[in-house]
Amino acid sequence: MEPIREIETIRDVAAFLKSTPKNPRIGDRDHLLFMMGIFMGLRITHQLSLRVRDFRKKDGRIIQSFHRRDLKRTRERKIVLNVELRNLISEYVKDMQDYEYLFQSSKGSNKALKRESVYSILKRAADAFDLESIGCHSLRKTFGWLIYQETKSPVAVMKALGKPSVADAMEYIGETQDTVNKALGNLRIMRA
Repeated sequence: MEPIREIETIRDVAAFLKSTPKNPRIGDRDHLLFMMGIFMGLRITHQLSLRVRDFRKKDGRIIQSFHRRDLKRTRERKIVLNVELRNLISEYVKDMQDYEYLFQSSKGSNKALKRESVYSILKRAADAFDLESIGCHSLRKTFGWLIYQETKSPVAVMKALGKPSVADAMEYIGETQDTVNKALGNLRIMRA
């Protein structure tokens, strides 16, 4: 799986997901799922386990940050919600109960969306935009790639993704392979 590496494509995919389903609520769900993935960098299994109460304060406002323990590692990391994401969440949950899953399946009452369904949603968007190697991990990888583009700091990527090393973080977002590919493309023995 690869990150989405163009901001314009990220915007296009987000708009596509919001507008394509016949049911606007499903479009809102798919849009928020995508936006949370690229703004928070959670593993999809974490994201699908979230409930409204994870984001709503007692007074009804949306939290600004929270701590989440990584499922794969024992580290806990702080996740900050930017203003854009807080606004999206606030609008999305306004008519929901605290106990409800944030991302519900359309099959059944308050059933969490399944990973396979998320893959189908992302596959539909990937097909619409001719994106290759896109899947559930692409959201998290796009998050890491965006952090790297913003900071140019491999350490920031490592910390944001909760990776054990800089090398692992850079490999995860594909930066190492991109650098190798670029170098190979520019490699010349005889300059003309």
